[in-house]
Amino acid sequence: MNKAENALLAKAHALYAKRLTNENYSAMLACRSQAELFAYLKSNTSYGEYLEKLPGVNLSRARFENVMKQAQLERIASLCRFEKLIGESLYKYFITKNEIETVIYCAQHLDTDVIADLVTVPEFFRKEQTVFGETLQEARSFSDLAEYLKGTPYHKVLNSIALSNTQLNLPVLENALYGYLYSTTAETVKKNFKGKQREEILNYFRFLSDMIMIEAFYRLNENYSAADNYKANMYVSTVSGFTDKEMQKLIGSKTGKEVFDVVRSSVYKKYFSGNDASRLEKITREAVVKMCAKNLRFSQNPMVCMLCYSTAAENEIKNITHIIEGIKYNLSPDEISEILVKGEDVCP
Repeated sequence: MNKAENALLAKAHALYAKRLTNENYSAMLACRSQAELFAYLKSNTSYGEYLEKLPGVNLSRARFENVMKQAQLERIASLCRFEKLIGESLYKYFITKNEIETVIYCAQHLDTDVIADLVTVPEFFRKEQTVFGETLQEARSFSDLAEYLKGTPYHKVLNSIALSNTQLNLPVLENALYGYLYSTTAETVKKNFKGKQREEILNYFRFLSDMIMIEAFYRLNENYSAADNYKANMYVSTVSGFTDKEMQKLIGSKTGKEVFDVVRSSVYKKYFSGNDASRLEKITREAVVKMCAKNLRFSQNPMVCMLCYSTAAENEIKNITHIIEGIKYNLSPDEISEILVKGEDVCP
């Protein structure tokens, strides 16, 4: 590993060291208003620098959540800038991922007039991206969205859905776009990395995309009635830890329990054994957080640590969002804590 890679590894570890502690979480759970939570984060955590200039009392919940997301995006962007400078290519994954999340966010708010303030991005992303919420916010239907995406790879993804005669809705759009993200990223990794380093990076994406796929199959079986050929379109990655036989079982599954049973006998069984199928979506999140924590503690692969930090950072924002929601609905600290996934208390 050269000096530049060592520096990237050190930077990822330094950012991870700023994560919220168990003490921080206990204090946040004790907050009984958004203003109180805002004040705590501002005075006692690394988010303070981002909250310093904002009015805590009259800050809307949506804006508060967005500022927290922007704080983590800025940190991830700092890693991307560095990774690009040393001549690597994984920063493109974050660009594509952020574009896809923007498309999905706008698809979720087709009936909303102005959402640009909630899809702002760091300057590094803005310079690299071709898709922006300021434009997509004008869409009022999925066909409008497709029209605004002309000239981008995402328009081709939407066209492929239309050609398969599958009705376009939000779950289908999400699955197709994340499938594109992980498949194209896997090809980039195979092209630009070699040996052990390549396999470690692919293992990260294999794990992450499989957890997303598990959740998608589970939700589909629990909430929709769909044919097997529809489910086949939900395969989200060209890299997977599932065998062909297990994949066919997932596609043929009819209930959430059947999905859970397949996973519990797969390479991921250690994360699911002894757990109940009704907790599946939390279990997948716990599995991802544990995987990232382990890599950040033991891996010497700077690219893997950069990726794992980004996932851990996103999970932290989910936790803060859950706390904000819990306060809004007057849930007890114990009830909110049950929703959170804090991961292992480890430090690289």
